Amino acid sequence: MSEAVKLRLLDSGDVPQAHRITNDMSIIRYMLWTPHSEEETRKFIDDSRSPDDKAAFQSFAWGIESDGRMAGICGLLIGPDRQTAEAWYMLDKPFWGKGIGTTAARLLLREGFGTRGLHRIWATCLPENPASIRVLEKSGFRREGYQRKNLMIHGEWEDTWLFAILQEEWHE
Repeated sequence: MSEAVKLRLLDSGDVPQAHRITNDMSIIRYMLWTPHSEEETRKFIDDSRSPDDKAAFQSFAWGIESDGRMAGICGLLIGPDRQTAEAWYMLDKPFWGKGIGTTAARLLLREGFGTRGLHRIWATCLPENPASIRVLEKSGFRREGYQRKNLMIHGEWEDTWLFAILQEEWHE
């Protein structure tokens, strides 16, 4: 794992770059994210810094930093059971293809299993996104199944691969 890549809490100074990343259709084209206002980005960052303990789902998000620069954003959406979570990540285009996504995914696993004691972490990926499939597989996730037209992404029903990893399978 590269020491040059780390996860850090997002803060208000990240709003402009986070807003640009999360509104770039070439970055979010395979994700549920939709274009949104800068104020919505600010609220997302504020909420990710202190998730509501009483909410059914807890959303945690971090900035992905590479060599001191913000390379992207990632997070865990922890379910009501507080034992399982969905992992997600997005990288700014200049950081694609450099192993940063895989390192960030491994750091998310460390956060989920090591820090939060989760039992299972899962992720979905569109079949036409081979880069993300590689990130998940190289990080230790296993394909569990193919889900037909299960997510509405940018107005279209899309098929997804379901990936997951159990705490007992995880190793740094």
